[in-house]
Amino acid sequence: MNQNSEKLISAAYSDNKQALEQLLILSPKEISRFARKTCSISKDIENAIQITLWQIHRKIGTLKTIKALTD
Repeated sequence: MNQNSEKLISAAYSDNKQALEQLLILSPKEISRFARKTCSISKDIENAIQITLWQIHRKIGTLKTIKALTD
C-alpha cells in the first residue's frame, strides 16, 4: 500500500465522503485480484467484490485494521 492510499483510507475512516467515494472507485481492482485467488467460480468473484465494497462503504469507521493505519 502506498502513502497516497493510506491517506485516502485515513480520510475515509474519518468520515470524509469524497475520500470514501474515491476509495470505492479505486478499490475494485485490488479486491478483484484477491477474489480471483480465493474464489473458484466467476459468479462468486463478482459477489465477493460487491459484498466487500458494500462492507467498506458501511463499516469503514469501525474496521480495526483501518484504525491502526490512522493511529
